[in-house]
Formats: sequence, structure tokens, C-alpha cells
Amino acid sequence: MKRHLRLLATVIATTQILAACSSVDVTEPTSTSAPTTSTPAPAVPTTSPSTTTTTTTTTTTTLPPLDITTDIATQRMLEDLEVLLENGPREGGTDAEKSAASYIRRTLADLGLAVQSEQVPLPEDATSENLWVTFGDGPVQVLIGAHYDTVRTSPGADDNGSGVIGLLELARRLDRDPIAGLTVTVVFFGAEERTFGMTPEDHHYGSRLRGATLENANQLPDWMISLDMVGGTHPLTGVSLTGTDQSAVDVIVTAGESIGLEVERLERGEISDHATFAKLGVPSVFVWRPGNPGYHTEEDAAVDGATLVENLKLIEAALKILGE
Repeated sequence: MKRHLRLLATVIATTQILAACSSVDVTEPTSTSAPTTSTPAPAVPTTSPSTTTTTTTTTTTTLPPLDITTDIATQRMLEDLEVLLENGPREGGTDAEKSAASYIRRTLADLGLAVQSEQVPLPEDATSENLWVTFGDGPVQVLIGAHYDTVRTSPGADDNGSGVIGLLELARRLDRDPIAGLTVTVVFFGAEERTFGMTPEDHHYGSRLRGATLENANQLPDWMISLDMVGGTHPLTGVSLTGTDQSAVDVIVTAGESIGLEVERLERGEISDHATFAKLGVPSVFVWRPGNPGYHTEEDAAVDGATLVENLKLIEAALKILGE
């Protein structure tokens, strides 16, 4: 794995990131994870759970401008992914998921950031964890999230290591240069996958808790973006929850146009963490590169590095639009 990732980064350093691919028909991948006994989802909390904050005094890293011709940011992201993959599948509530959470916390704290967290109750007395950091103090509140867990049958390089490493790099950049007009909260959700069964309730534990907590505190964001499965070569797609507000998708499509990137549109059901916030009335979008043939299998073990900077450019362009 380590050789594969480094070879991928070397190729990236000498090539330009490809322009967006032509449109393709999108079909929902079928999970190959074995179903287990279903356990009812935890009740929506009526009070905010306890949170913890981690801070350090480490000096913030100075980063170069995001340049499509450089592999500096890409190399960092691939190195982050290599660490995430070391312990195999990161099923919600397992030691491997907790190891991934520890790495995320340590990476953010080493930048000198105040890391907040909350425990996420799971069935069978297991727990997961949400972690987040906040940048800026503008009037427009934006929450950007990615889940770091996987199904038990997959190491989850694309689903969703790709989203996690993108948000870690975004955090490095926002720490250096917050976007005017915005308060951006970057959240790493635990237990998004249908870990304990295949009923409609056995998934999205982390984002459902975070959404309920923010709603109870009257602190829902103005916008929500979920970055999930963005490590493949298929075109970027802005997905809305079926029947809900389309304005966040409009922002992503417009952001793509501003950088010469085509973003397709799609309406789907609850297939990522954006669904929680969309149902709460927050304009929400799931940014996705569909079509990974190794989805939810052991074959999901690598990403296409050339897409990683392109994903970042799209998200930063969208944030600038929201801050105007």
C-alpha cells in the first residue's frame, strides 16, 4: 500500500490534473457488507452531550497557495490516507475507528487548533466520536463534514478516506487563511455507515447526533457540505436529498463553473451525512465522485491522487461564494 500511494504521488507531481470527465449515468452501488442483527437507533438527545476540547501551542504550518501543478498538498493527503489504512476497516465503535479518531485529533491539535468532540452512543454499548474545529468569525455559518468510519468489509480508501484527507488539508489551509464573511466548522463524523444492520435506522449516528444537538441549541448552520467518496476519476456530482432545498447544489455547480469544472446534479435518498441537515431545513449538498467498482469491498484500497487537489479547489471556490 505504501509503495502504491507514493508511486501515485510521484506521477501526480509531473502531470496536470485532468479536466472534469464527460457526464455519465449514475447508479447507486450495492453494499456487499454482510447484514447483521438490527438494533434500534439511539433516541434523539434533548440536551447537548458533553464535549471536550483539545488545544496545543504548536506553531501553525505555513502553506503555499493551492496550485494545480504542485503535488505538495496531494502528498500530504496521501500520507494521511496511508495512516488511516494501517488498521484495516474502521467500523463504527471498533478500536480501528478509535485509532482513526486519535489520528485526526492529533493532526488537528498539532496545528495548534482547538479540537472539540462528543461521544456518539451506538448499539450494544459501543461508542463512536464526532470531532470538529472552527475557523473564522463571519456571520455565515458553514458546516463541512466527512465520515471517517467504514463498513466492516472494506479499508475505505475512497469511502471515506478521501473525504477525511480532503478536510484535513482544508483545515490546514483555513488555519492559515480563513475565508472572509464565514465561520466554517469542519466536522469528522463517526459511525456513518450501516454498521450494526441494514435497516433505515442503522446509519448516520454521528451526523444525526450533531444535527440534533445543534438544533436543540438553536445553532444549526446556514449551509452544510458533505465530502464523501471523492477519490475516484468519475465526474464530481452535487447531490441533494430528494425533495429538499437545491440551493447548496446550485452553489457547488456555480463554484465548479468558476474554476472550469463541470459538476453534475443528482437527487437521492439518505446516502451521506448531508441528509441529516437537509431534513432539518439546512441547504445541504453531498459532493461525490460516483462509480467506484470497489465500493464497500476490500478493493477500496486506493484513490486517484490527481483528483484530490481538484476537490479542494471546488470546496474553496464554493466557500468564497458563500462568503460574498
